[in-house]
Amino acid sequence: MANAGRRRAVLGCVVLPLAWSLGMATAGAEEGDPLLATVDRPARIETTAEALGASTGATSRRVVVSVTHYQPTDDGAPVEAVVTASVAGGDERDLGRFGITPDRPFTSTRPATTQRFGFALPPELAAALAAGKPVTFSVRLVPVRGEGKGAALRVGAVEFR
Repeated sequence: MANAGRRRAVLGCVVLPLAWSLGMATAGAEEGDPLLATVDRPARIETTAEALGASTGATSRRVVVSVTHYQPTDDGAPVEAVVTASVAGGDERDLGRFGITPDRPFTSTRPATTQRFGFALPPELAAALAAGKPVTFSVRLVPVRGEGKGAALRVGAVEFR
């Protein structure tokens, strides 16, 4: 009997962290993660001028969104990610859209396996950053068809290049 209890404890110590690292934890455990996007809640990343760097070549700047985790929909229907940005108190502006291909679950812990998507940084957003105003980038999952239930995407970083 004591061995059975110990085996369950060891199994819980090994399997639960493994399930968490593979993104298989329950949605309730992930609530509040600002970098996790679902069809119900976007990932949000706020950045400031320090992230932009000293050079303000506004027209040549690009925003690169890195994705470190993706879980497709439960029914296999496609979703796309919509990237927007807004200056504090302003309207959101679409920067672009992307889809994860192949449409299979993945979790990346290494830069070589992270998926990256680049978008032009509009001059007015670069100017707002240069003026010290924070800009919020959002990544939303939007179902192409169906409800998109079960789909999730984790943003690893938003960078400027």
